[in-house]
Amino acid sequence: MNEVRAVDALVHVIRGFPSALGEAPNPVADATDMELELGLSDLELLERRRERLAQQRKLTAEGRLERELVDRLIATLEAGRRIEQVALNEAETRLLRGYQFLTQKPMVWVVNLDEAAFERGDWPGRTELEDRAASLGIPLVAMAGRWEMEAMALAAEERREFLRALGLEETGISRLARAVYRRLGLISFLTAGEDEVRAWTIIAGTTAKAAAGKIHSDIERGFIRAEVVPFDELQKAGSLARARERGLVRMEGRDYVVQDGDVITFRFNV
Repeated sequence: MNEVRAVDALVHVIRGFPSALGEAPNPVADATDMELELGLSDLELLERRRERLAQQRKLTAEGRLERELVDRLIATLEAGRRIEQVALNEAETRLLRGYQFLTQKPMVWVVNLDEAAFERGDWPGRTELEDRAASLGIPLVAMAGRWEMEAMALAAEERREFLRALGLEETGISRLARAVYRRLGLISFLTAGEDEVRAWTIIAGTTAKAAAGKIHSDIERGFIRAEVVPFDELQKAGSLARARERGLVRMEGRDYVVQDGDVITFRFNV
C-alpha cells in the first residue's frame, strides 16, 4: 500500500468472467472489498495521526484545524465514503498534501468481461455496480480483455475492421485512457512539424504561453503568439495549408486557454 501511495491515480480491474476454476464473477463484492481495503489503510494512517495530535500538550491554530479535519475524515471513512468526496478549503488541502491518501486519489473501475457478456452489455451485478460507482464518483469502463488483446495485435487498418465487425468505434483501452484523463483533469494539444506530429499532455486550464513551455522553456520565454486550429477542423481541411486558406487557423495570445485537441504552431523569438 505504501508503494501505491506514490501514484497519481488508481485503476481497479475487476473480474467479470468465470475463473479458470469455474468460480462465478462477483464484481460488486470485488469492488467493495478493494474500497474497504483502501479505506482501512487510510483510516489506520489517520488514527495514528490523531493519537500523535492528542499527545501534544498545546496545539497551534493549525494543529487544532488538523485535529478537526482528521476527525472529519475518520467519520467519512467509517461511513463508507471516500476522502476524495470531502469538500476541502485551501488551508485543509494544504494540510493533507503529505498524507497521500489512497481514497483521495482518482479511481477508475474496469470490468473485464468475456465476449458473450460484453456483447450483451450485461453482467452479474451490473446495475448495483453502476449505482455504487455513481455514488462514489468513480467512472466505470467495461471491456473484453481477450478482444483487446486480439485488436492490439493487428495492424491499424485491420484493427479498425475488427472493431467495426464488433460494432465498436474504439478499443476499451482508448476509453480507459479518456476516463483517466478526465479524472486527472488532463487534456492534450498537438504540434505538427515536418519531423513529427506529437501530442503533449497538460492540465486543463493551461494557457498558451505555459503550454509552450511544455515543449521547451525557450518557446515559453520568447512567446509571441499561438496559431491554433482544432483537430477536427484540420482533419476536414486535409492539411494545415488548406486550413489557413479557409481561415480556420486562429491567432491567439499568451492568455488563451488551450482546449483539448488543439493543433498549435507557436511563434517565438529568443
